[in-house]
Amino acid sequence: MNSAPHLFMVPGPVTPPGYVMQAIARPVMHQRTTQFREFFFALQDDLQYAFQTKHPVVVLNGSGTLAMEMAMHNVFRPNDQVAVPAMGKFSERWAEYALEIGLDAVPLGATWGHGLSVAQVEEVLAEYPGLKGWVLTHCETSTGVAIDLEEMAAVIRAAQPDSIIMVDAVSTVAVQPLYTDAWDLDVVVCAGQKGFLNPAGTAFVSLSPRAQARIIPSEAESYFDFSRYLRALQAGDYPFTPPTQMLYGIKAALEHIRAEGLPAVWNRVHTLSRHCKARLPEIGADLYGTANADALTAFSLGRIDHDLFRERLIREHAIELAGGQGRISDLIIRIGHFGIHGMPELERCLSAIQSMIPSLVR
Repeated sequence: MNSAPHLFMVPGPVTPPGYVMQAIARPVMHQRTTQFREFFFALQDDLQYAFQTKHPVVVLNGSGTLAMEMAMHNVFRPNDQVAVPAMGKFSERWAEYALEIGLDAVPLGATWGHGLSVAQVEEVLAEYPGLKGWVLTHCETSTGVAIDLEEMAAVIRAAQPDSIIMVDAVSTVAVQPLYTDAWDLDVVVCAGQKGFLNPAGTAFVSLSPRAQARIIPSEAESYFDFSRYLRALQAGDYPFTPPTQMLYGIKAALEHIRAEGLPAVWNRVHTLSRHCKARLPEIGADLYGTANADALTAFSLGRIDHDLFRERLIREHAIELAGGQGRISDLIIRIGHFGIHGMPELERCLSAIQSMIPSLVR
C-alpha cells in the first residue's frame, strides 16, 4: 500500500475542506426560531450570489436527481412539449423522466462525448414552434462535455420568449461561469457535493418569476410542492425539517467562495482543466470526445481495462479517479478539477498516470 497522502480527485463528491466539516459539527439549532430564520436569510443571500440571481433559491434535503425531478414535476405539465437533449447518462435520465411524467418530449440527442450545438437548437426551434420549454444539461458529468449555455439560452429566448429554460448545473454552479439572471435562465439546479465543497445530501433550485408562475400548488402537504418552499422562504422558514447541520457546511463554503470571488474560483478551475487537457495527450492518453468542460476531464488509455487501471492507481499511488458511466463505464477515466486540490495534486496525478502507461498493453 502506498504511504503517500490519499488524493480523491473524482468529479464529485469532493473531499470537504476542514472548515466545512467543522461547521457541520456545530451545535444543533432548532429550526423554528429567530436564530434559524436569520441564518436561513443569510444563506439565501449567499446562494443567490453563487447562482448569480436575485430570485429565490429553494433548498432541498436530497440529491441533484431529486432536485431535477422536482423541478420538472413542478414547472411542466402533462402533454407539454419540451425539448430534452440527451448527451450522456444524466441528460438521458432527464429525457426518461420527461416521458415518465407525461411530457411530450422532443427527441434530440448527441453522440456521447459530444455536446448539443447551437445549430441543432436552431433546427429544433424552427421545427417545434410550440415548445413549452427546454431541459439543458450545462455539463454532462458522465462524459466531460459542456454546452455553450449562454448562446443557446439567447437563441431560445429570441425565438420563444415564454419558453422555460431549465438547466442541470449540478457540476457547474460555483465551478465555471454561469449567470442565471443575465442569461435569462428560469430554473437552475445544483447539488452540495460539487462546487459547494460539501458532503452529498443537499440540492438547490433557483426559480425565475416565469418558472414560479408555472407552479400549481398541491392541495396536499406535499414534499414535492415548490410553492410551499417559496412561501416559507419569504419568512425565512422551511416547510419541513431542514438539514440544518448540512446547511452549516454549505454556508461556510459559500462564505469562502464569496471571499475569493466567483471569477477567481472559475479561473482557478479553468486553469487546472486547461493544464490537464494539454498534458494528457503529451503523456500518451487520448481525450474523450470534445472534452471541453472545466469541471472535469475525461480520457481514454486505449483497449485496456480502465477499472483495473484505476484500482492500480489507488494501490500503487494512492490516487482515486472516477470511471465512466452507463454505456462507457469501462472506456474512460475522469479527473475532477473542482474541490480542495490544486496544481501540485494534479501534477502528482498526471505523473502517476504517465509512470503507469508504459506497462499497458494498448
